[in-house]
Amino acid sequence: MAAVTPFALWRTNERARRYTISLEPHASSEAETADTFETWVNETWVNGSLDTWTGRRQSKVAAIEILPPLAAVAVGMTALGIVFEIAQRNQI
Repeated sequence: MAAVTPFALWRTNERARRYTISLEPHASSEAETADTFETWVNETWVNGSLDTWTGRRQSKVAAIEILPPLAAVAVGMTALGIVFEIAQRNQI
């Protein structure tokens, strides 16, 4: 894990760099590269779409739909921790 994580991050960075260069080969300043990345994010993630088993969804809607199950798990684990803490203190 300690060796794979830095390698994966490096590969992701290289792919992003190549993608940015291929989008705008004449970009010479960081401002132009940042605009290109911002455009890519807006087109792909913010205004894009996502294929799921049940059909195609807008990226914004898909992101919102994934939040309630994650929140439910977080709340449930917190409640379970509180119950365990109370049980340990009361020696039930």
